[in-house]
Amino acid sequence: MAEASGRACRVRPSTPRSGVEPDPQVIAATSASGYIRPTGATIAALVSDGRIAAGKKYVVPYAETLAASRQKFGVDRLVLLAIWGIESHTAASRRERT
Repeated sequence: MAEASGRACRVRPSTPRSGVEPDPQVIAATSASGYIRPTGATIAALVSDGRIAAGKKYVVPYAETLAASRQKFGVDRLVLLAIWGIESHTAASRRERT
């Protein structure tokens, strides 16, 4: 989906994954709690030009922090920004409803 919209979708093979296994309890919990939308549909609902632009604002100001996180945890800065953007949007939406 990302590629169809002109966005690159890459998985870094250098990301450490040794010893990482799916947690059956997490799979059971997410399966039982109504997470029935396919992953692609979920991503399509979360990705927008506005969110991408908002995330790009943080690349330079947080470059040092993102680089340190990459070094320590092996997570790409853009992945961290994407998660941050999704979570920030979710938190803002919840604040608006209360």
